[in-house]
Amino acid sequence: MKQEHVLVAMSGGVDSAVCAHLLKQDGFALTGITMRLWADGEQIGDAPDTAPDQNCLDARAVADQLGFAHRSVALGESFWREVISPFICEYAVGNTPNPCVNCNRALKFGKLLSLADNMGCSHLATGHYAKIERTPSGEYLLKRAADTAKDQSYFLWSI
Repeated sequence: MKQEHVLVAMSGGVDSAVCAHLLKQDGFALTGITMRLWADGEQIGDAPDTAPDQNCLDARAVADQLGFAHRSVALGESFWREVISPFICEYAVGNTPNPCVNCNRALKFGKLLSLADNMGCSHLATGHYAKIERTPSGEYLLKRAADTAKDQSYFLWSI
């Protein structure tokens, strides 16, 4: 049986590192990916003329320690267009938007999911803390996490 390959979105923080560790323990083949949101242009891999930021270095260190490849993807233009610009427009008219919701919908579960598919990965994983429940009919439901103090389902509602 072929080992399932998972693209792990790694922020450089503890949650995504633990997610990668748990998946590795469960026997999945992994590739780590870190979004470079303030990078110029859009490309996969570190541009030769720009040093990776600390988040990329931290994520890469975790991937190295756990024994899987890590890449970065520059999404600066998409981040500005899909997240920052709408945030500024909404804020300017007195609304209080949550940019994380747009980032998760457009980039993490938009661009990264597409990238996972292009890389032949069967899954995309993040370090978000929430609960997923499967109904008898096969649908998946996003639910609040067991520990409501750590719950991040609010940031995922739009996916």
